[in-house]
Amino acid sequence: MRWLEAWSGVKRYSSRPSSHADENAFSKLPAGVAAGGPDARFSTRYGASRMTSLLKPQPKATAAWLLTLVALAAIAGMSAIWAGAASLSGGNAGWMSLIVALDAVLLLYLAGQPGGQRRILWALAITLATVLAAAALIAAAKIGAGLGLRPAESLGRMSLNLVLLYWQANLGWIELCWVAAGCALAARVAR
Repeated sequence: MRWLEAWSGVKRYSSRPSSHADENAFSKLPAGVAAGGPDARFSTRYGASRMTSLLKPQPKATAAWLLTLVALAAIAGMSAIWAGAASLSGGNAGWMSLIVALDAVLLLYLAGQPGGQRRILWALAITLATVLAAAALIAAAKIGAGLGLRPAESLGRMSLNLVLLYWQANLGWIELCWVAAGCALAARVAR
């Protein structure tokens, strides 16, 4: 047991006295390893570095199907909330891009995605896809309200050209700044 303490640098306290055989085996180790010095953790002669690397928990990548499911749930849920906020406020509610970015990062964290480039890319992709889905829902709600249709009915009848025409007339620099701030927030928090 003492050789494991020497390798890992963690002392275990036991109520039983150590046996003579343990001390003989322990005395055969080099002085740096036996004393728990710098050689104890990084000694390649006794395989300590390999042993400590096996003991450290490694972050696992989340399965692709789980990330896809999380992304679809985030996009569907937050675009519906964004469209609702836009219809209640009477504007486009560009500030929702910040909440969408935080939601994307939170869901990736809860899904177990380790931080780094991959989580940043997933957060940006979820944020931008939610912006596009919310843009379609907002356009459907606004145009459908003028025609006396519910948003779900008008969304099925709208073409991409009509959505682009709506946003060409109603998109300002403020909304673009909100979307850019949301993407920057997603990239910063997802690290």
